Amino acid sequence: IEEIIRRIISLRAAFVDKALEVKSQQPDWFVSKDMRSTVFCRCASDTMGAIAGLINAAGYMLKPEWWTHHFKTTPTSHVCRNYAQRHEEFIKFAFVLVFFSGIESSIRQIVRTIHPIEFSNSTTSFYSVSNRLLTDLQIPEFMSSLDLFREIRNSSHNNGVYFNAKGDRTLEYKHAKYHFQNGKKLDFVTWQLILSLVEDTFDMLVRIVSHQDVAGLHYIEDPYSANLSDLEEMS
Repeated sequence: IEEIIRRIISLRAAFVDKALEVKSQQPDWFVSKDMRSTVFCRCASDTMGAIAGLINAAGYMLKPEWWTHHFKTTPTSHVCRNYAQRHEEFIKFAFVLVFFSGIESSIRQIVRTIHPIEFSNSTTSFYSVSNRLLTDLQIPEFMSSLDLFREIRNSSHNNGVYFNAKGDRTLEYKHAKYHFQNGKKLDFVTWQLILSLVEDTFDMLVRIVSHQDVAGLHYIEDPYSANLSDLEEMS
C-alpha cells in the first residue's frame, strides 16, 4: 500500500500545481469558481481522500490498540488485517465513484456550455457527450482510457459486477485487453490500473482546458464548485 500512497501523493501534487498555475494565469477563473479551475481543485481533494483512507488502512487499522481505543475491543492481528483489507477495497471503489463522477460532471458542463442545445443540454449518455468533446478538440487518444474508466465506475454501482443490456464488452487500453462479462465481477480493477487512468485523466483535462475552443469561452459555471484555499495551505 505504501507505494500506492506515494503514487497518489504525486498525482495530488500534479493536480494542486495545475490548479495554482491556472489561478496564476487566469485569476478570474479562480475568483468566479470557473469549471476550468475547480476541476483540478476537485481532483486534488478526491486524491487526498484516498490518501487519508489508505494511510488509515495501512497504519492505524493494523494496530490492535487502535481498535481498543475506539471500539473497546481488542481483535487479533488476523482480524485487524481483514478489516484493513476491506477498508482498502472500500476506499478503492469509493475513489473510483467520486473521482469519475467529478470528471463526468465537468465534461458535461463544458459540453453544455459549448453546445447548449445538442445532447439535450448534455443529459444524454456520457459516452456520446465525451466522445463529441474529444473529437471536436482533436484529442481522440483519450477515448479508450475514458471509456474504460466509465465502465469500471458503472460496475461499481453493482458492487464491482458488470451488467449491460448490450451484452459483454472487451476494451483495449495500453496494449492490454479488459473483458467485461455480464453478471461477472471485474477481477482486474487494481490500484495500478486506476492510477494509470487517473494519470491519463490529468493529461486529458490539461489538454481540454488549454484548447482554444474551451480556454476562449467567457465563463463555464461550476455548480459543484470546490474551494482552493485548503489546497494552497497543503501544497
